[in-house]
Amino acid sequence: MACDISVNFGKLTDWLTAVGTVAVAVMAIWGDKFRDFFAGPRLVLEPKNFKGELTHFSNGPSVIYYHLSVKNKRPWSSAKNVRILLVGILKKKADGNFYRANVFVPQQLTWAPAESHPMFPMISKEDTADFGFLVEKKFRICTYGTPNNFEGHISANSTMRVELEIVADNFISRKYDVFEISWDGVWTDNLGEMEKHLVIKQINDKK
Repeated sequence: MACDISVNFGKLTDWLTAVGTVAVAVMAIWGDKFRDFFAGPRLVLEPKNFKGELTHFSNGPSVIYYHLSVKNKRPWSSAKNVRILLVGILKKKADGNFYRANVFVPQQLTWAPAESHPMFPMISKEDTADFGFLVEKKFRICTYGTPNNFEGHISANSTMRVELEIVADNFISRKYDVFEISWDGVWTDNLGEMEKHLVIKQINDKK
């Protein structure tokens, strides 16, 4: 009987050694991904100022800016080189359905203030991004680049949905954040009143 116990213990030792060898190999190859998943940063997008902020362009016209907050739910693990990408645009048709517009290359949203903010920041706790702005007869998503075929804008009596993705060196969104923008064409400098005419809402479930 003692011999049987010794044999079984030997097999157990061999099995544990084999498992340990595999675990070491796995961590050597995918260790960073495991750490990022279980202990890495966790970034979420939230509305910061969808009532709007009234200001003026340098050449005079009034403009209302709208902002997003990027929060890190794990502040002990900083997200490196963070970008918010516009990856999808859907426009509402007359029949009430949405059709997908072409987005050939994802565009990065600007950080606020765009003139002085790093383009690829490190985020430990929170940062602010420009979402879009309303000026004269158009609402437009704020991006660093503007391709000739860019469709991230709406005019009066229009509705658009945009899909956003957070990307960093050590993080990527598990799903897109979707925001819907509707504007009835009315403009006023009164932000409390303007809030009734240009409506932005987050329509996906929060992470």
